[in-house]
Amino acid sequence: MALFLVALVLNSMAVDVSGTVRHLDGTPVPFVTVSIGNYVTTTGHSGYYSISDVPRNKSQIIVTIKGKSYPEMLEMPDFYWEKEKNIIIMPVNLTIKV
Repeated sequence: MALFLVALVLNSMAVDVSGTVRHLDGTPVPFVTVSIGNYVTTTGHSGYYSISDVPRNKSQIIVTIKGKSYPEMLEMPDFYWEKEKNIIIMPVNLTIKV
């Protein structure tokens, strides 16, 4: 019973999520929006972001660049209060071949 209560308390606490947004070639993506539910921040010059107190039931993280959304799945930890999520932005090829 005690283990169940500890797990319940830990899972109900929020998580601090941070990481770096980079292009496929490794260069940072500065000054873009990163959101998890209603929690929003902007990357710094180095592409780093940090969002505090994110509920554990959130599973999607979205990077928005010039109105284009790049969604990723976010796996929240069961027994930790911090989660590192680095994001690689894949280039979008809009070329149409006929």
